[in-house]
Formats: sequence, structure tokens, C-alpha cells
Amino acid sequence: MLDIIFASAVYDMGLSVFPTDTYYRYMEIFMRGKDTFASTTKSMEKVINMQLERLTKAG
Repeated sequence: MLDIIFASAVYDMGLSVFPTDTYYRYMEIFMRGKDTFASTTKSMEKVINMQLERLTKAG
């Protein structure tokens, strides 16, 4: 049973590391019933990539 649990464990970086920049923005779009996921993703791509670079260099 533990093998199944450990094999299926996931870590949501969008929610855990930078929720303001990703999770909450997507949830706001979803809750308002809009269809702007692609343009929102494109608009924050550069910022998220910079944050990911910083995290990988620090770790």
C-alpha cells in the first residue's frame, strides 16, 4: 500500500511555491467563467520561468 502512495505522490509547485502568480490567477479565471487561460499563461510565462530558474539554482 505504501508503494502505491509513494508512487502516486505529487508536488504542486504552482500552489506551493508561487500561488499568487499561478494558482489564484487560474482559479479567478475559472470562477468568473472566462476563457482566457491561454493568454494568461502566455502573459506570466516569463515571470514563472525566472522563478523556476532561481529555485533550481538555489537548490
